[in-house]
Amino acid sequence: MEEKYENTIHRLKGTAEHPRPLERVPAGVEFDLSISVKVMGDETPADNLAWIWTGMNLIELDGLGGSISRGSGQVEFCDVKLDNNDMSNWRKIGQQKLEKAS
Repeated sequence: MEEKYENTIHRLKGTAEHPRPLERVPAGVEFDLSISVKVMGDETPADNLAWIWTGMNLIELDGLGGSISRGSGQVEFCDVKLDNNDMSNWRKIGQQKLEKAS
């Protein structure tokens, strides 16, 4: 974690006001992520996975948390695997599902 300070600028005085600390994770930090899915009823694992890939795709396109327009919250999923099998085409599957849904 790192602490960054932001403030507002008083336009008439030209001075900084109201400094406030922001805690954030520095760029380049990597996290492990594991997703477990329980298939119920008539659902198919492939359909559920397509929605997961779609959600991950949308997170990469937008971001997580606040201040996304300021560059915070940008996420990239790397080395995606499904049951230890490489899923380098997950973005394509997610994009296709998103196009079908719209």
